[in-house]
Amino acid sequence: MNYNRSSNQVVQGLSLMIPRVFPQWVDEETFIGIFERQKLGRVYKVSIIHMKSESRRSNIPMYKAIVYFSVWYDNISAYNFQQRIFATGNARVIYDDPWYWVAVENKHQRLSNNDKRIMRVAYQNYVSEQNVIRLTNNIRGIKTQLREVNRQLSINTDAMSELGDDNDGLSDTAIQCAMNVLYDE
Repeated sequence: MNYNRSSNQVVQGLSLMIPRVFPQWVDEETFIGIFERQKLGRVYKVSIIHMKSESRRSNIPMYKAIVYFSVWYDNISAYNFQQRIFATGNARVIYDDPWYWVAVENKHQRLSNNDKRIMRVAYQNYVSEQNVIRLTNNIRGIKTQLREVNRQLSINTDAMSELGDDNDGLSDTAIQCAMNVLYDE
């Protein structure tokens, strides 16, 4: 796939291929949890493929995994992960420290139109969720500012009330002075 790799944004259409997965890690929920914990993205689908020739050679069942994302998170971890794949051809996904998978760009996407549609909708839902979170945080900030404005208004109202009591006496004195000046008394 051709991606715009020059911008400082994560690439949403990127899927990964993990060429070697041991049998104890062949579980879609495991993959979903690992990518979620590392804050890389939401996994839409994992295709697990048994590698028969690799299994015969090593006498251990081996698999490869194709990982499709409905959303790559827009954060520094996902961005750096993708940039490493684009720059070096691979990146590591630590699944059980110190154990890791080598992930490469999946250049042979085989998704149905229905899968692509579901992924688009999932991405739109994610964007909507992020907007709701952003707006909720903005509303919280505005409420905090409003409480502070109300507090200051209350302080100023009290101060004005105190000044108002003093102003009554000052007003009479000011009127008397003005009359003295006008009438040369």
